[in-house]
Amino acid sequence: AAGNGREHKVRFSTSTAETTMQTTTKHSTSSTLSLPSTVSQILKTSKIEQYCQPFDAKGYKNFVELIFMPTGKLAQVKSNVGMKMGHFVRFRRIVLAIRAQLSENPILAFRLFTKCAEKGEIRAKTYLAKCYRDGRGCKKELSKAIKLFEFAAKEGDAHAMCALSYAYLNGVGVEKSIKKGYTYAKAAADTKDPLGISQLALCSLQGVGTKRDIDYAIGLLKEAKAVGCPRAMYLYGCCLSIGEGVEVDVKRAFDHCDMAANFGNAAAVKWLGDAYSTGFGVSRDMRKAVELYQKAHRMGDSGATFALGRCLHTGTGINKNVERAVGLYRAAVKLGEIEAMHTLGFCYQYGIGVEKDLQKGLELWRQGAKSGCGNAAFNLAYAYDCGENGAEKNLKLAIQLYELAAKLGNTDAMCNLGYCYSHGCGTKKDMKRAIELYKHAAENGDTSALYNLGCCYHRGKGVSVDLEVAHRYYSEAATEGHEKSIVALRKLCYDIEQTRKNKYYTPFTSASFPLLHV
Repeated sequence: AAGNGREHKVRFSTSTAETTMQTTTKHSTSSTLSLPSTVSQILKTSKIEQYCQPFDAKGYKNFVELIFMPTGKLAQVKSNVGMKMGHFVRFRRIVLAIRAQLSENPILAFRLFTKCAEKGEIRAKTYLAKCYRDGRGCKKELSKAIKLFEFAAKEGDAHAMCALSYAYLNGVGVEKSIKKGYTYAKAAADTKDPLGISQLALCSLQGVGTKRDIDYAIGLLKEAKAVGCPRAMYLYGCCLSIGEGVEVDVKRAFDHCDMAANFGNAAAVKWLGDAYSTGFGVSRDMRKAVELYQKAHRMGDSGATFALGRCLHTGTGINKNVERAVGLYRAAVKLGEIEAMHTLGFCYQYGIGVEKDLQKGLELWRQGAKSGCGNAAFNLAYAYDCGENGAEKNLKLAIQLYELAAKLGNTDAMCNLGYCYSHGCGTKKDMKRAIELYKHAAENGDTSALYNLGCCYHRGKGVSVDLEVAHRYYSEAATEGHEKSIVALRKLCYDIEQTRKNKYYTPFTSASFPLLHV
């Protein structure tokens, strides 16, 4: 399909437009446990959310209260709740293991969790599974992690159920199954565990495995955040920021996410970074955004890892370092960040920070498209459309990929797919479908689609000639600086003037503007 202005684009989502550099954390291999002296010190570097859930011990509101208790006073728990010595020893090991995790000593934490799990402590099996899943203190082994999660879930551990829900919903270590993912979320919520309740709320918010029910989801989030669940605070803050089930309240959204971040929710820390990078609810402060992205990256948030790479790539808020950016993209890909798959593929396609490798770039785009990245699907479709970037020309496959990218919301794909339907390129000519695609893309601000709609109404392609409508579309695109629309607008104004003077004047007799293929 021949056209004008065709180009590949590295697409950076607006939510995290600027990011920062990678910070390397060295883990101590010493068996001596060095604990932070205050709660605030721990919160600065910890991933504490998973430990902030109710604990079945009389007189203690929250397990985190026990984690921060001076080691010498842990024995009081034994006497206060009538705990048997054997159970107390395992309980003490779990507390010390969690402290080791929070103190960035994953090897010691792994060793202590293993000892507790061997003694039959169910929650310790869940923590041990997370070590295997994330490769913290041990070699990453997803199959072993899944088995441990399944064992703990059968014994009623809600955290294990939540982990399995995530695994099945995203196909991490298991075959993707929305039904199983939702079933585990429902089972976790039925235990009345706040983390389980927030997982079920997320399914209801997104309509995953169940009917989308915003009011029900908001009710669940309120229930979970009322008992101090950081994840529920974060999700409720997100709803407040976009008016999902509640009125938009930017200040309260920021406060909720800030509270969740203080309790170690990595996604909330990253959200705050986005807020500072875009000036959402706060004064724009890239230095602050960089600090928050660094913190969320250390806590294992894949989006923050990708965001750090983009900052280094563009030199925004940090000195430009493309090679280190590529390293972060690789790390984000391993964590399953789909936009990183697209961007790293682009780097390999054009030799940006790495040795040029067209096939590796294509493979990353395939991985991204399969995982649901619209940008990766579009670039892959474009490669097959044009027979470029290491791909053999295949219009049939290009159409399939454009369809996928369009469903995923990529407006360039909508525009190119509309072009293919309007010209019969790789598919049957269908102007009605082309117009629908152009309108959908135009509604999302795509200037090429606005221009193409202007051309259709100007020339009567698939619609009746309507110069006023054409003028509106051209004007919208021209306002955004679209050069072809500016030229077309001048011609249209001439045509409008001529039709006023001569009712027999036919537009486009003296000039013809081709539809755009991005």
